[in-house]
Amino acid sequence: MGVQIPEQLAQFFLSILLGTVLGLLYDLLRAVRLRGGRGRGHVLDAAYCRAAAGSVVLFVLSGDGELRLFELAGSLGGAVLYFCLPGPALRPLWDFWLDVLLAPVGLVEHLLGKILEICKKAFSF
Repeated sequence: MGVQIPEQLAQFFLSILLGTVLGLLYDLLRAVRLRGGRGRGHVLDAAYCRAAAGSVVLFVLSGDGELRLFELAGSLGGAVLYFCLPGPALRPLWDFWLDVLLAPVGLVEHLLGKILEICKKAFSF
């Protein structure tokens, strides 16, 4: 059984893609983490670590079942490429869409606060 360079090269490029996707997921969760408290940030970080570890394990198992250093380097390189090239340009986009999605929640909180204020005035003892 010899060394199959084209297969290893394909695994390397797939590991770069995996690192890029993991970087994108981390960036999406960053926008949510910034709007929450510390507790939400810890929960999201733990969920990200589980998802990243699970995806790396599934990626390794889909190949030969052994983790090779070039796969780790490719994953790390893919994440670095994402954070250096499209990451800074996409961060305002994620922030904008999260604000758009959370606008109804803010409106409901505002209305509930007004209703609570009216109830406190009406039922004050």
